[in-house]
Amino acid sequence: MKENAPDLLRWALSRLPVDVVCTGDYQPAERKFEVSRRMLEVCLELGFPVSVLERSPLVLRDLDLLKEINTRAPSVVFFSMISAPDSPTYDRVREMENLAPHMEKRYEAMEQIAKAGILTGISMMPILPGLCDTDENLEATVRWTANHGGRFVIAGGLTLADQQRDYFFGVLRDRFRMEMKVKALSAEAKSSAGVLGSLPPGVMLMTYMSSPEYIMPLFATTFGNVLLLVGAVWMFCGMMVMKKMINFKF
Repeated sequence: MKENAPDLLRWALSRLPVDVVCTGDYQPAERKFEVSRRMLEVCLELGFPVSVLERSPLVLRDLDLLKEINTRAPSVVFFSMISAPDSPTYDRVREMENLAPHMEKRYEAMEQIAKAGILTGISMMPILPGLCDTDENLEATVRWTANHGGRFVIAGGLTLADQQRDYFFGVLRDRFRMEMKVKALSAEAKSSAGVLGSLPPGVMLMTYMSSPEYIMPLFATTFGNVLLLVGAVWMFCGMMVMKKMINFKF
């Protein structure tokens, strides 16, 4: 942790002509050390505009400074985003960004930045091939950006040099192949569950049609009603357990 970063920044900027300062380091430790806030104070003091690229809604803590900087020198605060909550690929992207703040929080932060009169949008980089480059994901991401006050989308593809290309597509290929196998097994299990679940009522119906005297005591007596209720509860519990066992997420 470079706690003297604000002092180093002041020393460097005092020797330079006014220009945009790019930043964006709101890590969890920022809550305690407030290094990014003190660096913004330096930019405000020396009259430098800022361009803040963030994933963390913690940037809202310093909205007062950002508004004042923007008043003196137009600035921008934008967010790293490659998907949207209603995108078909949201769950997969969320798994890849499991350490980052939820997208919903980032879009909400963007909306507050926009309401404060500061230019905002998203950096949609990298657009992951096979995950984020579908029409549905692109449209959902742009729509959520516009609906939350974003004015622009900066997009860029994934650069796959040297061995990165083989590794990335190998992971995608293996993952999709495994997903297809699991989906096939899941569909088979669901069919089996449906057949097993329909057997008791089916047998009861056929017995009633052939020998109604064997079934009527279940409906005409208290003991029979209890047996029906217990059987229905057990069937429901069994179906819920099977549903949990065969429901997979990717």
